[in-house]
Amino acid sequence: MGNKLFAMPWKAFEFAATENKLILNVDKEKLKAAPGFDQDSKWPDFADRTWGSGIYTYYATIPTGRRKRIERSCARRIR
Repeated sequence: MGNKLFAMPWKAFEFAATENKLILNVDKEKLKAAPGFDQDSKWPDFADRTWGSGIYTYYATIPTGRRKRIERSCARRIR
């Protein structure tokens, strides 16, 4: 993918304990079309929640903090 850099949610990775490495669980074609940025140009504002939400949406994941709030909310409804 050349000089293109990608921001990845942690949930896009799997940890292979037997090999002691992270494995990116994303199809190559999806990665080619993924939002990214050139290492030599202006980088995105990583603090921008809109930009970050787009990354999580693209990889169909939920940010950890938001996931915990959803889990607590669901647990309260079940009680």
